[in-house]
Amino acid sequence: MGFFYTRYFIPKEDILGHLDVDPSAYDKLEIVQICLNENAYEHEDELIRLLNTVFSTRKPFQEIETIVENEYNIPMKDGFGEGSSKCAT
Repeated sequence: MGFFYTRYFIPKEDILGHLDVDPSAYDKLEIVQICLNENAYEHEDELIRLLNTVFSTRKPFQEIETIVENEYNIPMKDGFGEGSSKCAT
């Protein structure tokens, strides 16, 4: 299996009667599920490659840090990478 995106949301459904309510009053939840696969072709989608890199269980933290900083220009200093490094150890 490669990767996929799935979107979940909660729509309003009037069961009995009708009440006009602005969606901004209740539409507070949206879930986007992204299935990652470290064996997928990384060149197909940059977002998938970035997420596969950040959440990799196969790459050492130093390699993840280098890729994220050099290829995506995201600084891993100032505490940004602390949680990831703790998870990787």
